[in-house]
Amino acid sequence: MQVIGSLLTGIGFLGAGIIVKSGASVRGLTTAASMWSSAAIGNLVGVHIALAAIGLTAVFIVCMAAIPRLEGHLPSKAAIAVRLRYREGVRPQTEKILSFLGKHSFMPHPDSVCVTFDGGHFGLDLVVSGSAQHGRTLDWVVKDLPDFQSIDSFTVTRTSRT
Repeated sequence: MQVIGSLLTGIGFLGAGIIVKSGASVRGLTTAASMWSSAAIGNLVGVHIALAAIGLTAVFIVCMAAIPRLEGHLPSKAAIAVRLRYREGVRPQTEKILSFLGKHSFMPHPDSVCVTFDGGHFGLDLVVSGSAQHGRTLDWVVKDLPDFQSIDSFTVTRTSRT
């Protein structure tokens, strides 16, 4: 039994190495979970517990095939990472940006607002979410953010559904 536990622990460490966080996006969770599940099924087959292996395989197939299809039909929100760089000497006008986002039905995640200063320029980083079911894209940012005279540059990244 210690061998089985060691195998699953080792596969867990390999799976953890697959998981990558890039900005506000996390990738590799499904791959890591499927590796661990496959190892569990393999262990069950190896110790001749076929009924449990078949049952776990059925659960695994449902999770990997049916649930993503179901998830696509559920209401969700588009998560967007916004990074604003202000012109030299201009301080962030957070209330104006939050009002602007509210008009476009995007709300900031409470723990995601970050103000930076590099000695000459202020920056404002935040993650916002809005209803994805209305088909909103990043076009609203490209169209309207340049109207803010205080903003020198911006980066907008669609991260995931929340």
